[in-house]
Amino acid sequence: MTDAAFFPPRESSPPSPSSGKWRVALYLALFFMGFALTAGVVHWWGLERPPLPSLGILEDKLKLIHRQRDQINVIFLGTSRTDMGIHPESFDQAMAEQGCPGVYSFNFGIEHLNPIEAQWALNRIAEIAPPRLRWIVAELPVSRYYTMFNNRFSMRYRVMLGWENLLPYLEDIRRQPILRRYQLRDAGWLLATMVVDRSGIGLLSRSFFPLTSLKDPFQAPDDSLLKGSGRGFYFDYMAGNLPKPDRAARSAERWIARQKVYIDSWKDEYAARNGKGHFARVRPLLEKIIEYRYQPLLISLPAINAYALSQPLIAEVNRWRPELPTFDFNHPDHWPEFFRAEHLFGGAHLNEKGAALFSRTLAVSLCPVMARDTPPPPPPPP
Repeated sequence: MTDAAFFPPRESSPPSPSSGKWRVALYLALFFMGFALTAGVVHWWGLERPPLPSLGILEDKLKLIHRQRDQINVIFLGTSRTDMGIHPESFDQAMAEQGCPGVYSFNFGIEHLNPIEAQWALNRIAEIAPPRLRWIVAELPVSRYYTMFNNRFSMRYRVMLGWENLLPYLEDIRRQPILRRYQLRDAGWLLATMVVDRSGIGLLSRSFFPLTSLKDPFQAPDDSLLKGSGRGFYFDYMAGNLPKPDRAARSAERWIARQKVYIDSWKDEYAARNGKGHFARVRPLLEKIIEYRYQPLLISLPAINAYALSQPLIAEVNRWRPELPTFDFNHPDHWPEFFRAEHLFGGAHLNEKGAALFSRTLAVSLCPVMARDTPPPPPPPP
């Protein structure tokens, strides 16, 4: 007689549903623990152990300010419109010709600078503390977020996207006078990018995540920019990327004319919303400038893609602080020379010739304001 006669086979009982759920929960917990541990190690190795490789132009220009801190008394703070549109040497020379000698200006224009970055940059400038710095010429309006997460801004956002800036970024996105679905899109990208970067995942790939690419030449470190007496005007840096003043510029001029007709058909209807929304974004920066005891001067540069925003935003600033000097150069009817092909870089920026003309025109407008409190001539360069 076999053992099977005494010990018949047991019937296998189906697993209880609760045990399966606990097993899945255990696997998920182990996965997330392993993920958190790996991400923490990668984050420490990639972000904490070595220094950040570069903040691109943002870092380069802060180094240049530090190098010239004893001479600078005017800083232009703005987006690529400032970066490509204001030539400091031409501005200083025109100021002297207008009866305002002793001006030594610096161009702190950064491509797609947004209000949170602008405040961060202002804080760094205040830490450098140029002893003669008197005026901050701030560009209006400010940049929007539709290109914020492009690879070319990767290293900038590795610093900016900290938890201390999360709420300010979300608040600035909320203040944008755009449709709610675009605000939600921007907020979603912001949160997703922060998760990728703060966990360290982005460091594992330079191809799939937006905070890891260093391939873009506009954001790669370049020591040659720090040589000599660089004043932040980067057309030499962009020499290989400039379009020739031929058909491309004429096409931009025709595009500007068409855009103006289109914008004129609706800009008045949305002027109040545009003005209030963008003023809410700009006001913290202006208050910070005043808090640091600098004199803010506000300008709008020629750029048809900001044409609908400039006038209502300046009107809001004037209602808030009528004594703050504001200057609007972003109107094709009032300043047609800045919207002609010979002065254009694409459709929304000035070329080198346009920048020289605009810098001289700007000096004519700003000299009477700056003459009220003209500092002494700068010391000779070291």
